[in-house]
Amino acid sequence: MRTPTDRHLPPDREAFLRAEPPTGRVLVIAPTRAACETIELALGLHLETYLETHHGPRVRALARAGEGFGIVAGTGTGKTLALRLIAEEVVGQAGTVPLRVGVVNREREATPDLPTWNVIIVTTGIARRWLQNGDILPHAGPSGAACW
Repeated sequence: MRTPTDRHLPPDREAFLRAEPPTGRVLVIAPTRAACETIELALGLHLETYLETHHGPRVRALARAGEGFGIVAGTGTGKTLALRLIAEEVVGQAGTVPLRVGVVNREREATPDLPTWNVIIVTTGIARRWLQNGDILPHAGPSGAACW
């Protein structure tokens, strides 16, 4: 009998749970597949934005604090690009721990590399599956941030 596999769940759940990077993980839940791709690109960019120039230290401090917060700002101010600032603070000393970013959505299946990523971008449907399966477990990471 064939055992079906959900290609959106981590291929080896136990390895995934054991392999949390010592610096923690950031899970970004995006509303669409296109947003996943945009966020992945943004995390690789180092562009100076209005938000970073005028509020960068405050955004970084909020990310380090491990408390939830939101950013409300106009179009083109750098909200999506601020995810890099936030991820750098959550996974460790900004700039010293490289961000290893990956996307899991309908087009991009979970792969054996997934446990090595410290930033994972998923759609809302994938996040729901992971929550139901127990793959997203809220707890404080090494920096104290509730990041996974």
